[in-house]
Amino acid sequence: MHKYLNLTIALIIFVIVISVPRSAMGAEAEWKIQWGDNQQLLETVTISGTDIQVDDHTWKTTQTNGRLIFSREVPGWDSYTKLNDRIPLQVNSRNFLILKMFDLKIVPYESNPKNLYANLSGLDNVNIIMEVSGIIRESSADEVIDSKATWKFRLSDDLLPEGPLLKTITFNGFLIAVLLVLIALMVIGMVYVRGVRRVNALLEEEYSIENLAPLKGRENHEDSEPIGEETPKKIT
Repeated sequence: MHKYLNLTIALIIFVIVISVPRSAMGAEAEWKIQWGDNQQLLETVTISGTDIQVDDHTWKTTQTNGRLIFSREVPGWDSYTKLNDRIPLQVNSRNFLILKMFDLKIVPYESNPKNLYANLSGLDNVNIIMEVSGIIRESSADEVIDSKATWKFRLSDDLLPEGPLLKTITFNGFLIAVLLVLIALMVIGMVYVRGVRRVNALLEEEYSIENLAPLKGRENHEDSEPIGEETPKKIT
């Protein structure tokens, strides 16, 4: 009985091993999006342990030390959501004077076996990383360090489930710099005006009519006094 049990377990393990594609065994991938201050996106996908063929001209493909690297630059989220091969994101934003609030969520998509994102399903280890040039308010990530969020998947058919993904706040550096310069000029102007007013007040106090009148009277009194008289000589 024990012999048949061992044989059954061995057969089960053999079936599992042959059912997993060899290209996916031991394969790892990292999908990173770096979100710049100018809202430009730098997207890099690094794959090791397997060979993936992608039919999309937007990717630049290089191979280094046995790793397959796909990369591209996208002007912003409006352009990104129009790409065919991408993370299925829906991006909503609200604009304020010096900041923007973004709400990213995963939406349903039609899987294409020639797309890079679809080919990542079933790999041993897949990390999806997003680096934000701002503040992460909310996130469904497994790990958040400062402005970097990481989602970790292990042999998962559904990499990113539908639903909220990330909420962020980004700042407009140019407008902030302009506002700081204007505030500095206002402060300098206020200090200058206050100094001019203080000097004017001192001058008015020093040369006011009340102070000049006693001074003028003293000068007149000194002018009216005789300088000196000669004593007449007695003639003998």
